[in-house]
Amino acid sequence: MQMRSRGWHVAPRRRGATGGLATRRGLALRAATLAGAGGLAPVLARCGPWPAPAPVKGGGEVRFLHWIPDWVDKLQPQLQQYQERTGTRVTVEPTDLGAYPTKVTAAFAADAAPDVLFSYSQNDSKYYDAGAVLDLSERWKRDRFNLGDYALMGTERWCAKGYGMPFFAEPFGMYYNKTLLRQSGLPDPWDAPLNGDWTWDDLAQMARRVSRPRQGDEPSGVYGLYWPYDNVTYFGPNVWSFGGDHVDFERMRWALDSPVALEAFQRFSRWLRTERTAIAVGGAEWQALAQAYPGKNPFQAGRAAFWYRSVTEIGWNQQRIGSDFEWDLLPVPRQGSQAGVSMTAGHPHIIWARSRYPDQAYDLTRYLAGPEVQEFTGRARISLPALKAKFDSFLSPPPVPHVHVLPDIYKRPRGIHFRHHNTPENWTQYGQAITPLLLGDQPLVEGLRELNRQMNDRVEYGGCAPYKGLKHPLPPGA
Repeated sequence: MQMRSRGWHVAPRRRGATGGLATRRGLALRAATLAGAGGLAPVLARCGPWPAPAPVKGGGEVRFLHWIPDWVDKLQPQLQQYQERTGTRVTVEPTDLGAYPTKVTAAFAADAAPDVLFSYSQNDSKYYDAGAVLDLSERWKRDRFNLGDYALMGTERWCAKGYGMPFFAEPFGMYYNKTLLRQSGLPDPWDAPLNGDWTWDDLAQMARRVSRPRQGDEPSGVYGLYWPYDNVTYFGPNVWSFGGDHVDFERMRWALDSPVALEAFQRFSRWLRTERTAIAVGGAEWQALAQAYPGKNPFQAGRAAFWYRSVTEIGWNQQRIGSDFEWDLLPVPRQGSQAGVSMTAGHPHIIWARSRYPDQAYDLTRYLAGPEVQEFTGRARISLPALKAKFDSFLSPPPVPHVHVLPDIYKRPRGIHFRHHNTPENWTQYGQAITPLLLGDQPLVEGLRELNRQMNDRVEYGGCAPYKGLKHPLPPGA
């Protein structure tokens, strides 16, 4: 049975207990042992008018699998308009990210997959290599569709073939609690003398000033820095900003034991163990904080001054923080004369290779990537649009004063996820091992070298070199 909604169709929905984008990373980790990943190929930027796609005969039904219910709700008017224009029925099939990998793998195996999928991009490369995803290269060539018009996330292309249609951009920045800094007698980093041009030393000094232990019946202390270090790529700015990397993309290997990476892990370990400028996931204090502030993380609860996270949290912060305190965004700090290096991520739309309606499915994803829907994506605050020409639709009026630091990330060197067929398995390996290492429960350097070896044992990919010639961090504009 299907539920009708203003003329377009939504299959029965199952929401998670906490739901939505706020728990996406947690769901990804729970799904991590089930699936793999994707990759990136260099793309040349191009400016020019938006080309008209080849005409497509409408009709039929396009099944559209999606795991972010809030985005589907906001896109409803656009999908309705698409149906009215084309006569193609769009049936949205909601799922949650925890169920996505097994559901999609089973659907491909049973020859019964949805036509269009909002991908969980860490899985994509294994589907590409298995021939389960439609190669869009010829269609892109025919329509003069150029990926250089978009802020890319990394799996749009794989081994010289085109698979992922861009939809949204996901740059990461530093959220900070303006009120907490002010209460601690600290200047706002956007005020003189810093004027937003701050360093890692500035971050560490401010974090030390803010941090304090739990007092009285408080559920937790106040922490200077809440960094999701238990995701290996999220830790990347701590390495990239200091001139190194913890991945060797050219050789398809992890490099957690490279000299600059080891220095970064040792520095972060000192913060965790001795200076109390960071918060570790887990422990009695964390559980007490979660009980005292249900649905909020330490930053949203006002218990952490700085938080490294992506553009997708802006709306959730607005809902969960409300008027409790003032907050804003900063770029990743610079190190010396080197600008801070942040990361970007995201998930494209992909098409099942055996779809009954491949042209209609492609036309739908082309529509979602086109100027009209990209403009709507920004205005509706779904996320920063992937189409660079439509960035302003999200930025004006600004949802927070210095939101511009997020699209500015594409003007600087930036990092991306290292994707291959077993990326989620690697994330699980890293996430389970890293906290004891950083807390000193096990020897850090020796442990990182062993973890690096174990993670590399799980790296798998097809017969090509997907990152051959890639310079990482990516150069500005890539």
